[in-house]
Amino acid sequence: MKETQLSNQPLILTGLDIQPASSDHITGKFLAEVFSNMDKAYGEKIAALEQEMLYQYVNSRNRSISKKERKRKCKEWMALYQEFLLLLDKNRLALQDKFGKDAFLLVQRILQNRMSLMQMISSHFVKAIKIRNKAMADNILWLAQEMFPNEKIIVWAHNGHIMKQSRRFLGFPSTFSYLPPEIKEFSYTIGFFMYSGQAAENNRSVYEVRQPDQDSIEFRIKQAGHEIGFFDISRQRKVPQNRWLFKHTYTMHEGKQLNLIKPSACYDGLVVCAKTSPPKYINLN
Repeated sequence: MKETQLSNQPLILTGLDIQPASSDHITGKFLAEVFSNMDKAYGEKIAALEQEMLYQYVNSRNRSISKKERKRKCKEWMALYQEFLLLLDKNRLALQDKFGKDAFLLVQRILQNRMSLMQMISSHFVKAIKIRNKAMADNILWLAQEMFPNEKIIVWAHNGHIMKQSRRFLGFPSTFSYLPPEIKEFSYTIGFFMYSGQAAENNRSVYEVRQPDQDSIEFRIKQAGHEIGFFDISRQRKVPQNRWLFKHTYTMHEGKQLNLIKPSACYDGLVVCAKTSPPKYINLN
C-alpha cells in the first residue's frame, strides 16, 4: 500500500463498518479536531460523547444495564449526534475551506454512522445484525458514488457479510444483499476458507482451526495441492465432477463449526488457504 502511494493509481484503504475498530479511537480524535476548529467547547463535547459511545459499545451486551435504560441512553446520544450533524452543515463552507471537501463528507458520514450504531446497540441481537449489515451496504454505496465514483473497489469482509444469499444459511440478510442491482451486477464475490492452522477472535485471542471432513469445500480445493487455492465458480456448468458446487456442501464456519452452504448461490469464487496464521497487529502509536 505504501509503495502505490507514489504511483498514478494509489491503493486507498478506508473502512465500511459502523463498529469502532480500536480502543485508540482515532476517529473520535479526528472529530474533536474538526469541531474544535469551530469552538473549543464543541471539540470537548464531542470528545466526551465519543468516549460515552465507546463505553456503551464495549458494554452493549452487559446484562447489568437494563434494555430500557440502554434505549433511553442511545436515544439521548442519537439526538446529540444529530445536533452535531446540523452544526456541521451550518459551518459547511468554512470547514470545507479548512479541511477540504472530502474530509467534510467523511465527518458527515461518521456522524450518520454513529446514529446507526446507537440503533444497533439498543436492539436485540438479530435486529442489530440487520442494522449493521444495512449500514455497511449504505457505506459501500456512498463510497462508490460519492468518494470514489470512478474507481475499482475491493470490499474485504467476513464471508457472512459478502455472501450473495445469506438469509437461508445464516437467518438474516448479508451486507451484499442490501446493495442495489447496479453494484451487484458488477461485483465478483470470493469466499475465503481455512483448512488448518490458527486464527484469532476480534478480542485477539488465538484458536486452532478445526480441519474439515472430506465432503467439505476446504478439503476438496486443498486436494489440488496448493498452499492457496482459487476456484472460479462463475463460469462452471453443472457436471458430475462439480455437483458439490450446486448443492449444500459442508464448510467449517470460521474454522470452528460445521456449516452447510450452496457455494454457487453464495459466491463467484472460492479461496482456500492450506494453513493460516493469526494476524500481526500494527501498533498505531
